Order: sequence, then structure tokens, then C-alpha cells
Amino acid sequence: LKVWACDSNLLNISAAPGLLYQRENIPDYLMEGKLVEEVKQGWQFTKEIRDLVLFEYHDIVNGTTLPELDLIVARDLVSFYSPAQKEKLVADFYEKLTPGGLLVIGSNERVFFPGLTLICEGNIVAYRKEKE
Repeated sequence: LKVWACDSNLLNISAAPGLLYQRENIPDYLMEGKLVEEVKQGWQFTKEIRDLVLFEYHDIVNGTTLPELDLIVARDLVSFYSPAQKEKLVADFYEKLTPGGLLVIGSNERVFFPGLTLICEGNIVAYRKEKE
């Protein structure tokens, strides 16, 4: 398992691996799963979890170098772009998704793209790429 975490702000992405959290902001399921650990100035994900995440700067509107992915989570992202940029972004996501892969977007967002089927469950909105 490898997770690519992307951001268009170079300062944010460079600081991301060392992010610290206050205990009251950590859901119980993360605590129970021993996915976080206490450090001097707060809490952070364990080294094992941090090692699974590759933090990179990406300008997703102007192309990325990501490999094929089974899951893309872009919650509350596509609504910030113009219709033309959104169309290009969703096309890029479609190209990067493996057949049967999922694109998760914000509950207030919808996209329309041939080959993507809408799946809604609760407040999770996802699209599955049709298998070829």
C-alpha cells in the first residue's frame, strides 16, 4: 500500500509529514487502532503509517506524474475550479484510475464523465471507473 498526498502549496506539503495533532482532534478509532502516538508536542501518526504516505507537490490542473491508482480522494476540491478546469481535472483522474477504481469527491460535488458511474452512500460521493 502506498498513498500519495498532494498539495499545490509547497510549504504545506513540506511540513505535512511532521504534522502534530491535539488529542481532542483525534478520532477514537485512530487511537484504538494504535495508528497515532504521543510525542513531545502532541500526537502524530506512527512512523509505520507516515512511511506509507509519499508527500509530493502537484499542480493537478496542469498535469501530474502519478501512476495508475485504485482510489483517488479529492473531497471538496473540484468545486473550486472553473468548468473547463474541472472537465480537464476529471479527465485526468479518469485516466489515472485503474478499471474498477474509485474517485471520491465532496458530498456537495457532482461530476459527469463517460465511463464513471455515480455511487452514493450516506454523505460519501464516489464514482467507479467502468471495467474495460
